[in-house]
Amino acid sequence: ERQRIAENSLGPLVIRWAENRLSDEEFEQFGPGLIHPATGKHWRFTPGQKRFLILWYWYDERGRFIYRRGIKRGSKGTGKDYIAGAHGNIELAGPSQLFFDGRRWTGIQHGMPLVQIASNSESQSKDTLFIANAMWTHEAREWHQIENGAIKTTMAGRGRFEVLTASEASAEGDPASFIILNESQHMTSSSGGHRVAAVARRNVGKSPEDIQARLVEYTNAHAMGLDSIAQRSFESWQKQVSGQFPNLRQDILYDSIEADPNLSIFDSEQLKTALAQAYSDAPWHDAERLEGEVLDPDTTPGDSIRFYLNGLAVREDAWIDPREWDTLARIDTVLA
Repeated sequence: ERQRIAENSLGPLVIRWAENRLSDEEFEQFGPGLIHPATGKHWRFTPGQKRFLILWYWYDERGRFIYRRGIKRGSKGTGKDYIAGAHGNIELAGPSQLFFDGRRWTGIQHGMPLVQIASNSESQSKDTLFIANAMWTHEAREWHQIENGAIKTTMAGRGRFEVLTASEASAEGDPASFIILNESQHMTSSSGGHRVAAVARRNVGKSPEDIQARLVEYTNAHAMGLDSIAQRSFESWQKQVSGQFPNLRQDILYDSIEADPNLSIFDSEQLKTALAQAYSDAPWHDAERLEGEVLDPDTTPGDSIRFYLNGLAVREDAWIDPREWDTLARIDTVLA
């Protein structure tokens, strides 16, 4: 099944491009890929990041992407900003658009890419764009004709990677080809995140068939009961895969590596196991430091579970656990 998916996905191609593993013929067509911002060496995805991209770019026999939107959820320190920056660069300059060459579906670069990133604050988005800009060598910038900017990076006057304005009115109608919602666990109604996310979804939803614009969220685990965009997306995905709503398409990709929720953070050995699970796709993590952060008296158990074990937890000031409330539902009972 994995082989079948990989053979019908642009994922392997965009991964090879980003990691500078193209053949000579492919390189002449698509040019150089990315570097790691911290080391300057060729960029490398983790196995979990590769799996996500292969699924994200999976398409059917008609050349339609299987997934309409996606969520990549992970613990703090698992590299979400880095893969978000790499993903945006793939959509800006990589072979990420489906094209039928007369024999088969393959990937080409977008003709007029508009990649946008939205967060709860402009500074958050600028931080991710800064990382994305640092992934280009001087030679790569020259080849792709890229000019880096703090809030907008342009490519040969025909494409751009920009920070999405916090004003939903000014962003409405942008012909985006790809949108990143960063830290969507903080995007709530009171913060204005609901409005920004709604505009972003409308903008990708109106894209032409040959573009297939899409949106992906990079997020930590959400606090249950806050009604954040991350929580709404999680619940929408649950509805799709539950089997209780047969008319819903299963077109949301949800990727999350979590610790076993039955492990206790108050038991030393169980905590070590839980952290090893949550950070299994981040070999650079500092286990001893993370243990200290989890057990710090200023870190609440709920925050420890959400941010370091990538699990869902209730806020300490919540009136009731939403899961316990949901178990009381009587969906067959109708009030007159």
